[in-house]
Amino acid sequence: MHRNKVIAVFAVLALLSSCTATSPAKEEGVKNAGLTVGLVQREISVGMNAVAVAEALGSPNIVKKSAGGGETWIYDKFSSEQVTERAGGTIGFASGDVAAAIGGSSGKNKTTSTALTVIIKFDSNDNVSSLSYHRSKF
Repeated sequence: MHRNKVIAVFAVLALLSSCTATSPAKEEGVKNAGLTVGLVQREISVGMNAVAVAEALGSPNIVKKSAGGGETWIYDKFSSEQVTERAGGTIGFASGDVAAAIGGSSGKNKTTSTALTVIIKFDSNDNVSSLSYHRSKF
């Protein structure tokens, strides 16, 4: 009877230690968290009023006044995703009243960063005159 309990304990340890766990995505220092290329393409167009742009995208990170009287709004979004994978195992044996287990684990980290910059230029009447964006992943 005692031997069956020892075997059951080792079986549970082996199952638990051999699982792979992945950490949830992290976003660090993200301003304008909902900002995506799709949102910009769908919501912003040339001729649109500055108030409507602010309602669609929120406040810009940078505002510059141009010599011609209009403004340039710059939205920057940086995000980072870190995934940690862990794997491990346990080897055990039981003989009579003696039981032993040896366990170990290993892991690796992978980090991916994404940057999105949106530049919207307004004319002197506060209407969008041009729109550009750049997305990079590294």
